[in-house]
Amino acid sequence: MDKKKTLKQQIYSSIFQEIIEGKYLPGDIMSENALVEKFNVSKSPVREALIELCNEQVLRCIPRYGYEVVSLTESDVKNIQEFRQILECSCLEKNWSYFTPEQIAKIEHLAHHSPDDKELNAISQWESNAAFHLALASCYNNKYIYEALKKSINILTRAFAQFYWDKWRKARLPYYDNTQHKLIVKYIKADDKEKALSYLYKDLDKFKRDSY
Repeated sequence: MDKKKTLKQQIYSSIFQEIIEGKYLPGDIMSENALVEKFNVSKSPVREALIELCNEQVLRCIPRYGYEVVSLTESDVKNIQEFRQILECSCLEKNWSYFTPEQIAKIEHLAHHSPDDKELNAISQWESNAAFHLALASCYNNKYIYEALKKSINILTRAFAQFYWDKWRKARLPYYDNTQHKLIVKYIKADDKEKALSYLYKDLDKFKRDSY
């Protein structure tokens, strides 16, 4: 585990990753005692990680029984995607005048980044897409906006793993198309708000449509 993270953060990340990888399926039950034994730690960091996962609605606490992996619906996915479109497009419009050269350089770098050819699949494409959108959100210097988007992306990651994990893991894409990201940055640099917003909306809408 990553020693730079607290025990709670390490346990949280490990449990979340195992849910994404399908080692825990929707409806599966985790027990605090089993996790304490698995991670060879005290109850406190395990309990703290489980509480955070419950707060994020990844798990549901069932008193005297354990923690159930929450099942998501396609309606959840649709609602989160719509929330993202509203959040991200409105934030870009509101904060249009506040981009710094350093922030633009950061998102431009991510816009031109492509996953390694050996790992070019739907999962790596999703991760690259998420990294770009989170970097764009970080430009607004508002931790609540950033955390709301991060939480939304985490929910979508879990939902897509639940619905499409086998397909995503095995899918081999011919190329990684980050054209929309490049165009968003291009028009931010050109101070063309209307076009930048248009391509941001298209990028979010395309991923929403491709998810079904």
